[in-house]
Amino acid sequence: MSLVEKFASLEKNFRPLMLKLPKRSAAKLFSSGRKVFLERFYKDIPKEPAQIPESAKTQLWGLDFNCPIFNAAGVFKSGDGYEVAAAQGAGAFLIGTITHNKRSGNKKNCVLHPFLPYPNSLAASNWMGLPNDGIESTLEKIWTIKKQKQCPIGVSISASSDLSEKETIDNLIVNFKLLEKTQVDFIELNESCPNVEHKEKKFGDLLDESFLLRLEIISNSVLKKRKRQLPVILKFSTDTQPSQVEAIVNVCIDLGFDGINFGNTSTDYSFCEKFIQEEEKPLFKYFTSNFGGGVSGIPIKEKSLNLCKAANSVLKEKTLSKEFHIIRTGGIFTNEDITESKKCGVALNQWFTGYFHNFGFYGHKLYEKILTLE
Repeated sequence: MSLVEKFASLEKNFRPLMLKLPKRSAAKLFSSGRKVFLERFYKDIPKEPAQIPESAKTQLWGLDFNCPIFNAAGVFKSGDGYEVAAAQGAGAFLIGTITHNKRSGNKKNCVLHPFLPYPNSLAASNWMGLPNDGIESTLEKIWTIKKQKQCPIGVSISASSDLSEKETIDNLIVNFKLLEKTQVDFIELNESCPNVEHKEKKFGDLLDESFLLRLEIISNSVLKKRKRQLPVILKFSTDTQPSQVEAIVNVCIDLGFDGINFGNTSTDYSFCEKFIQEEEKPLFKYFTSNFGGGVSGIPIKEKSLNLCKAANSVLKEKTLSKEFHIIRTGGIFTNEDITESKKCGVALNQWFTGYFHNFGFYGHKLYEKILTLE
């Protein structure tokens, strides 16, 4: 067991105690501590690769995935850590979310990239604000990756909220074309981040004119002009209304996208609070009232599954001319969760809170363990 694995194992036991600190101190401790941990984690390459069952392997869009689950955007933001994920047996390696220009992310009350876990509730809050080094720096790192069999490289990209609509679309098109020239295997367009300001309406009114126009331009300028097989997936929030799913799926298919991902963290705090343990509710209320941000983990488990069910129901009624797959993000912790996803037509799963929770128990063997544990 490496020092990073030992630290994660110890930290999971001390988390409930650290949460007894004054609320602001707890937020500062976990926000800064997370950054320090990740810097070491990205370099902690397992000495022995995990043994993933052959039955877990899958092929989609002509790509071989080691298993049907891999990290969500936010785990490997900077593009570091491919060798770690590949040795762990992850289905893929997702970089980002990346914007065209470098972003420093959110800071408030002297807390940079606010983050707070609720360990007893298997949940967490974050208000990162898409911190990243920008597309150029990411491209340089992508070229240094020594890609391994059955661990494709994906990149999550997002619009820069501080730019005009035209600049946003122009930059997205540039980013797509730059990534197409690299060894990236798939791209995820993040339309769901709750931690940056959006010029269009809130997610309850996703199908507004500016949103549809942006997707149509991307379809005509990027999807219809791809020079190689490069699947592009659209990622939506778990706060998407179920009544919108049919329209969203139809738009995605009609415009030539290759998949859809539900979802991202939730800002529906009154709903999420129902899943927070009583002893952790004061921290939850402190974070959401002072920072806002998105909630991940168990509170969005039901939402992500139901949205994927609705999407699968739409797909069953359609005759597709090419592959189109459903990806699920939110509340994935166990093999049972992956099985439930598969029953609902989900081809791939992504995890964030569940990933770090399992790393605290199993270290680098987390994929091997959850894929074999019933």
